[in-house]
Amino acid sequence: MKCYSYVRVSGKSQIDGDGFPRQRAAIDAWAAVNGYDLVEEFEEKGVGGDNEWEQRPTFSDMVGKILDNGVRTIVVENLTRLARSVVVQEHILIWLASKGIALYSADTGENVVEAIQGDPMRKAMIQLQAVMSEWEKNSLVRKLRAARQRKQEGDPNWSQGRKKFGFRDGEKATLARMNQLRNSKLSFAKIAKALDEEERSSRTGKPWSAETIRQILARKEKKS
Repeated sequence: MKCYSYVRVSGKSQIDGDGFPRQRAAIDAWAAVNGYDLVEEFEEKGVGGDNEWEQRPTFSDMVGKILDNGVRTIVVENLTRLARSVVVQEHILIWLASKGIALYSADTGENVVEAIQGDPMRKAMIQLQAVMSEWEKNSLVRKLRAARQRKQEGDPNWSQGRKKFGFRDGEKATLARMNQLRNSKLSFAKIAKALDEEERSSRTGKPWSAETIRQILARKEKKS
């Protein structure tokens, strides 16, 4: 019997973490025990679990292949990898059921599509599992937001997103030199050349450009 595996991580920073290896190990173990041949893996990178399947490039690609060949089974590590939103999870499962596609959860060994079709109690339990997963996600978001707020209130130099040049260690001296050169009436291009000649590194490690200098100094002037 043939099947596809679907693995997913939500954040770009998770792509190189242990999420994919952990999911693969669980799916591989399930396939070995149940006699399935994993013919292809579909890896969804940096896509949140509250996105509908049409908004997932890799899932959409998998669906297209399923409709064109004889493979009718998908395996995920658990239902949170399919979706964290109750509504999205239900939409996907109903669509899979309508196409005669089975979806197995490796952690329980259950054909989830079959379960929701044949057992009202199991359907309720699956929905409850999705509700708890969505609650955990929302709770985590609230905690992170509160932590950011506390950090902002305690450190006036802290801000969300990309930190301005001069925030990191080693950048303050370069920023001071940049201002000194600008006060000497040098153009942005000449400042960039001077910083390169003095081997003062940019944040990216690439040679300085006039536009980068202009943007950095413009932010400073705007703040002043």
